[in-house]
Amino acid sequence: MLLNIVTGKQPSPLVCIQDSRQQNGIRLLKAFVQHRIDTNKKHVHIMCYEHPPAKLKNVLKNSNADHVHFHDCFSDPREWFKRINVSEIICLMHEDTLPFSHAALPQLRHLATAYIEITAPTQSSNGNPIASTIYKKKSGRVLKEVEYYSVDSENRLKAEKLTSAFAGPAASDQEMKDDDDLLADLTTFKLSLGQQEKQARSELVLPYLRMNKEKGGKVFYQPDAADDWDEEDPDDDLDV
Repeated sequence: MLLNIVTGKQPSPLVCIQDSRQQNGIRLLKAFVQHRIDTNKKHVHIMCYEHPPAKLKNVLKNSNADHVHFHDCFSDPREWFKRINVSEIICLMHEDTLPFSHAALPQLRHLATAYIEITAPTQSSNGNPIASTIYKKKSGRVLKEVEYYSVDSENRLKAEKLTSAFAGPAASDQEMKDDDDLLADLTTFKLSLGQQEKQARSELVLPYLRMNKEKGGKVFYQPDAADDWDEEDPDDDLDV
């Protein structure tokens, strides 16, 4: 799935890449940008906040093409105001340096069509960094996949699915837990059940369940004073 997002086979207006000090995501960002430089006919705007544009130009191929535009937000943070007609945004976020990351990341995760969390290599990933991807389709379906990847000197991406035996719990499970915790902090109502409450709920037997356990049964009806009760046979006038 990661390769499909990079190549645009699974389009995404907003791609968020989350990395940390344990695993930098700059090489994955280069793979995204390089593919758009090589294939897109539209203008590519690169907002350089962390380093001067010259540093990124040196590692990207064909960076001097007419449709590629670098914006020096490193020296002038307000340079982004010059952007117009944006159809796709790809951003790299450093979890460790993002202010109020515990609140900001769940919001970005909700806004992004493709959210990629980068983690450090493991033995099962053959020494390659791991990408846990959540992709939201237009139909509303959410796809989740854990892969390990590598980026070569030409900024070309290779990705392989991490087998479930070694992948461990998906990052999205923790993300959903974080979202629930954040929601709990924003309300005065108790949204979850404690252990004793869960046990009491499991032991509760509803009236209709008790009735179902009895063998046979009869239906009794006690007319109310206001009922319009007719003793005559409604079919008495029929010639049967």
